[in-house]
Amino acid sequence: MVTHLARKTFATTIALTNGMNIGVLSKILGHNSIKLTLDSYGTIIDELMLSNVRVLKEKLSMKKEELTQNGKDKLSQPHDDLISQIKNGSKN
Repeated sequence: MVTHLARKTFATTIALTNGMNIGVLSKILGHNSIKLTLDSYGTIIDELMLSNVRVLKEKLSMKKEELTQNGKDKLSQPHDDLISQIKNGSKN
């Protein structure tokens, strides 16, 4: 029981939550297939997926705010800088 608990603790709180690849974890745990690992730790993987999606959404929102700073929406017109350089005859 203690060994099983230690393996599960390692897999969930150390490996998966710190971004270890599921294939690598499967090999470390000695599973015959990734399917066994996915079946065993599917719940934590789902939770991590949702967490990762939230983090990505926050990063994208911050990036959008940076791009729309100063009232200029670079997302809707991403080539404005290039067009200005061409019009001004600048190569850089």
